[in-house]
Parts: sequence; C-alpha cells; structure tokens
Amino acid sequence: MLAPVYIKKQKSKNGYESDVTVYECTDCSVCLYKEKCTKAKGNKRLHVSKNFIEKRQISYKNIMSETGAKYRMNRSIQVEGAPLHN
Repeated sequence: MLAPVYIKKQKSKNGYESDVTVYECTDCSVCLYKEKCTKAKGNKRLHVSKNFIEKRQISYKNIMSETGAKYRMNRSIQVEGAPLHN
C-alpha cells in the first residue's frame, strides 16, 4: 500500500514551481513484483503533482470537446509551408 510521506516544492527548468506529494510503499520486502516494480534498495516511491493531473484533465476535456475536435480537424488539414531555399 502506498502512503504519503511528505510534500516537496519542485521547480522546473522554465521556473514553474509545483508541490509534489511523495508516496512510499509500506513494505516492499515481501512483494512478489519488487524486481519488476522498482530498482530501489528500499521501498517503492512515487512522486505525484496533483496540480499537473488537474491541468491535464482540463486539457483533455478541452481537446475532446466539440470545439476541440473542430480545431484538431482544421489543424490536420492545414498545409505547412515549406522552407525557402535561396
């Protein structure tokens, strides 16, 4: 079972700060799948940004909406310009 251990601040390369919750398995020593699941000597850890998950869900809803489908279709049929060679 995964349980939250701590929350850390993380900063991306472009300067975006986010809170990441770190979860850790309570005991991997008896797990039959440990070798396939993690290379860690201790227990499996999982880093989750809840803000990122929320934004991804909003984005997915937008692109799957009727308007989003129209934008995607229009983009797929637009011709991209070829670079000019002198």
